[in-house]
This record gives sequence, structure tokens and C-alpha cells, in this order.
Amino acid sequence: MKNWIGMKGIEKKEIMYVTPKGATIKVLSSWRDKVEVEVMVPSEGGSPKGAKGNMLLSTLPGLAEQIRAAEEKKEKDFAARYPGIDDLLDIIRLHGDADRAFEKMMETGDSVLRDNRPAISINDALAKYPIAAAYLHIYNMSEADPSSQIGFIRRSEAEKAFAQIEGNTDVIQASIDMDAAIEAASNTPAYRNNVAEL
Repeated sequence: MKNWIGMKGIEKKEIMYVTPKGATIKVLSSWRDKVEVEVMVPSEGGSPKGAKGNMLLSTLPGLAEQIRAAEEKKEKDFAARYPGIDDLLDIIRLHGDADRAFEKMMETGDSVLRDNRPAISINDALAKYPIAAAYLHIYNMSEADPSSQIGFIRRSEAEKAFAQIEGNTDVIQASIDMDAAIEAASNTPAYRNNVAEL
């Protein structure tokens, strides 16, 4: 994908790897040249089952390729689950770039504006890719600040929506259900009284 976004609402696939010493480990996370792993089947004289720790990728032949293949498959599954997501993100990004270029022109007094704004508006793009738009809406709610009551409600309901999606609920329906749950939770007397006290 050209544009980064957190990939939620797709089946999580664990990466299992057999070390040169014969232990089976599960990859919990990876970054640069290290992986965080959990021992699933210990090797003789090795760490016990359930032990967690960090290992260098260079000590685990073939694992880097296995991780890369799993990431590529995850991206394909994500793009298939949310058709048009990369195009929609690209359009949103290009509109943002054009807005920043305009602001810079106004600040500097430069009279030359290279408007790279896409021909399609963000609203038209959202309508063109409804499943991707529903995903973005749920994703944005899942990133709400949980320190406020409404942020906590939004985040909680978004996580429930992602759980629905992983259970094969339609993405658009999950978004509608999430909005209804947020609306219901923010219209309770307890919520209204709490907000009125602020």
C-alpha cells in the first residue's frame, strides 16, 4: 500500500517459526533487526514454554522472509476487505498536501501556486468507496482520546465494530451500528448530567 493506516478488522494470522535448535516460537512483533517472540514448544535445554523475549532476526534464518510474506498477505487481505482504501487515502492525502501548499503560499507571499489537488473531491471519493469510507470512519473513532467520556465511548464502540467485522459483519452495517451505539450512549441522563457539570 502507498499510504499507511492501521490494519484492523481482518483475521489475525500468527507467525510460527521453528528455530535452528528445534524450538517452535510465535512472533509477537518485529521491528528492524529484532523480533519479540514467545516459546510455544521448547527445545531441549532451551527456554520454557511461555517464555517471552527478544531475538535478533539474523540468528533466525528465513524468518525475515516469512515475516515479509505475512505482511504482504495481510496487505492483500486488507485491500480485498476494504476495496478502494488505498485510493481513498491517496485522495485525502493529496487534498491535504494541496491545502498545506496553499497555506505556505499565503504565509510566504509567493504568488506561484502549484495546485496538486485531485480532480475528485473527498466527499465524492467517500461516496465512490463506501466500504473503505466506513472503515475509515470506524478507524477514526477507534483513535479517539479515551481520557474524555465521549472519546472513551467512541473508542469502545469502534472496537466492538471491529470485532463485528472480524466476525464477518458487513463493514457499512458495523459503522451504522457503531454510530447508533455512540448516539445512544451519549443521550443517557448520566452522560448529559456529567457533561452539564463541566
